[in-house]
Amino acid sequence: MDEDREQGLVVLIAFDHRPLPVPLRLHITPESFDDHLRTLAPDAALLFPDVDPLEAAWRLFLIHLDEAVQTVEPDETELLVAANGVRSQRR
Repeated sequence: MDEDREQGLVVLIAFDHRPLPVPLRLHITPESFDDHLRTLAPDAALLFPDVDPLEAAWRLFLIHLDEAVQTVEPDETELLVAANGVRSQRR
């Protein structure tokens, strides 16, 4: 994983302990990530009531990220955080 905070990018070269066929670029800044987790927290707390709402949001984000990585098309290298999860698109 590489990070470019100025560009708001996290480059994933592996996921779930496996190398990715091509690097994926997650477009996110520390500020947008914080905002996203706080937005997810109320719904995530319903799914994971046994943990703090922000921890629950983190868990839900990881589920969304995993789904996006697992379903990315070969020509889609950009991962964008959206209200309903993480979506992939072409560069």
